[in-house]
Amino acid sequence: MTGLTAYVGLLKIGELNEGKDTIFVSAASGAVGSVASQTAKIKGCQVVGSAGSEEKVEWLLDEAKIDYAFNYKDIGENNLSSELKKACPAGIDLYFYNVGGKHLEAAIDNMKTFGRIVLCGMISQYNNANPHALPNLFLAITDRLRLQGFIVRDHYDMLNEFDSSMIKWINEV
Repeated sequence: MTGLTAYVGLLKIGELNEGKDTIFVSAASGAVGSVASQTAKIKGCQVVGSAGSEEKVEWLLDEAKIDYAFNYKDIGENNLSSELKKACPAGIDLYFYNVGGKHLEAAIDNMKTFGRIVLCGMISQYNNANPHALPNLFLAITDRLRLQGFIVRDHYDMLNEFDSSMIKWINEV
């Protein structure tokens, strides 16, 4: 289920541009984020990911082989935007949104014009009595961003394609 979620989010909802996109994945070492990160790398994209520990960052760089990873807990929530600017100086084409809150705000600050944001989850906000408001949401208009949420069960028609792709990719390792 988590693999299909990543696959659908990247390829169908996010309309990944193979070999061209710069992608930011929050919670990149998590169940969905790790598959999204590795799929984007297989598709030849530059991948930046956030994680919540140094061990997870090391795994993303050494095992998942993404291009850049950072521990959002070490840099602090107020420095997320500057960290993304450092990692993606030309901007982000596609943000695979798993966390919410300040991560989304920082991504919006760094999106390219006509960027795409795949709304998959918002783990940081699930139990938050005062959800984070987005003071920069107006950038979605001025930068002509596309934000789209999805539920994986609406896309079971892609299951056979997903299975074929995953089998091929695993056999190539």
